[in-house]
Amino acid sequence: MTTRRRFAALIIGSALALTACGPSGNTKDTGGGAKDGGTLTMWTFKQSHVAGLEAAAEEFRKKTGTTVKIELTTPQEAYVSKVQAAARTKSLPDLITVGSADESFKFGAAGVLTDVTDDFDQTTREALLPGLAEAAKLTQLAIDNSKADPQNSLEKLKAGHWYGIPYIAGSSGIVIGRKSMLDAAGVNVAKASGSWEGFVEAVRATHTKSAKKGGLVTGMQVPETGFQWLYRPLSHYYLGKEAFASRDGKAQAPAWTSPESVETFKLVDQMSGLWAPGVFSLGIDQADQAFAQGKAAWDIGGTYTLPFLLQQGMKAEDLVLFPVPAASGGKITKAELAATPILSSGITTQSKNPKGALEFAKFLAAGDGAKAFASAASEMPASAKAARALASDPLLGPVVTALGQNSGNAFNGDDFTALPAGPVQVKHESAVALARLIAGDSTPKQVAKRFADLYGQAWSRVR
Repeated sequence: MTTRRRFAALIIGSALALTACGPSGNTKDTGGGAKDGGTLTMWTFKQSHVAGLEAAAEEFRKKTGTTVKIELTTPQEAYVSKVQAAARTKSLPDLITVGSADESFKFGAAGVLTDVTDDFDQTTREALLPGLAEAAKLTQLAIDNSKADPQNSLEKLKAGHWYGIPYIAGSSGIVIGRKSMLDAAGVNVAKASGSWEGFVEAVRATHTKSAKKGGLVTGMQVPETGFQWLYRPLSHYYLGKEAFASRDGKAQAPAWTSPESVETFKLVDQMSGLWAPGVFSLGIDQADQAFAQGKAAWDIGGTYTLPFLLQQGMKAEDLVLFPVPAASGGKITKAELAATPILSSGITTQSKNPKGALEFAKFLAAGDGAKAFASAASEMPASAKAARALASDPLLGPVVTALGQNSGNAFNGDDFTALPAGPVQVKHESAVALARLIAGDSTPKQVAKRFADLYGQAWSRVR
């Protein structure tokens, strides 16, 4: 499961349980700077990030004399429990790794994380990839939507504020191929990445080479993967940015049953019969593991999938990455992705040196620590400068290019603001309906009608 989704599930109820820890403050008038030396402690839950964080910490030590100790707790369930327990016993570290959006806000509301708005200065924000800082900021819409869940209410927080500083960026909607299998099937990667039709042709080639091992995989046991990682970017490119958002919105124009909308479902249906065996029984991690074990030639995930695959023993030289391609005949013919914040450094309210912690968080996000981290962890850095340095990387280069075009047509995998506010059931039910198409149990027209009904009902409940 992706970092953000799992965290969201794990910290349900934590805000209510931890409110006795006190409100989140700021770093303005406390502590000394990192140049005073000493030691900071940062907790993380990502095994694949330890080497990167330690590399950044070493660069920070050379620059400031301050040691940053990285401590790993895994799995994420144990990590969240550890943070909750430490908050109650007042034994939190200086920094913790958190999901950049919902999770940083919920821990802020719980009194675990400090409001860093006053210290997350414009220079640091502008050093990040375009739009990244803005996407990590708490919105009034998020506050309003949280009111339906008292255990995770954000009403005590302020819109326009930050409760962490992003150090990992990325995007969903990424195709990953096993190069050796592609070569064996005669796949031209440039053609496969250039258009949806070229990609379908490439998957058909590997599947023809081996029906058991040449197919496409993603964690369809969680149907949102097919909906959010494949269908949404594909339909965004085909319909165009404005029409894509309008169809999600109250106007629902173009209609879900319109010819152009039905065509978006037909595009997905072109992959019929090319999926890996058992794809609907695989969760997200299981699907990635199946790909790593050679049970599929293609995987659909995100930039964050790469370090997991490398951790599973895959070699970088046997991988190719590119965004889900745009279809010919659509409004947008070249795939573009908006970089979204994935993980942030959160400064805890119990840090004994919050200014030093802040300095390391900024160093990791936008300073020399960003490049050190990205190189060692094979992750997409939040820093624009560090990301540009990866543009010539044979593996990450195509993704960096897609993230850096900024033409205004980029697909944002985390943007659901056009959907009806409140419970997110419409997303899940939509994902289930799309899964029926992928399974061959529904036709494109039937799925289009189901989407029209789902969105119509959802919007009818919005006053």
